[in-house]
Amino acid sequence: MPTSPPITIPAYGTTLKKGTVALALVFEIDGPESENAGRNTTHLGSVKKSKRPTLPEGQPLSGKAYTDATNYAVLTADHDAGTIDTWSLGLPKDDGGVAVTLAPTFEAWPSKVKMSGIEEDGTITIEFELTPANGVTW
Repeated sequence: MPTSPPITIPAYGTTLKKGTVALALVFEIDGPESENAGRNTTHLGSVKKSKRPTLPEGQPLSGKAYTDATNYAVLTADHDAGTIDTWSLGLPKDDGGVAVTLAPTFEAWPSKVKMSGIEEDGTITIEFELTPANGVTW
């Protein structure tokens, strides 16, 4: 039975990319987000609490995706080695067929990779989490 890696079909939508190479088709996603926690700056002369922003911090990007055995091996090898690389999301075209150029890019490592299913054609369903080493760029 011939197999076709799902990542070669861009019509499916959002892709997870390592560098410029699409490794998976994302069907459920949470993030990426950037958090800028506040810190208290109240002094003794204040009658109210005051706060200031700290440094922005990237929060994990997690989701579920379809991939193939080769790309799953890439993800698990990077996970096991703690490899930090450039990751991004490739977004689908808009309703007019125009490519969406706004996409998040970030330095991260795969902090979680879990196989959660495999189809007869070899398509693997995974759960993943990428932890940013620094901020997220849009």
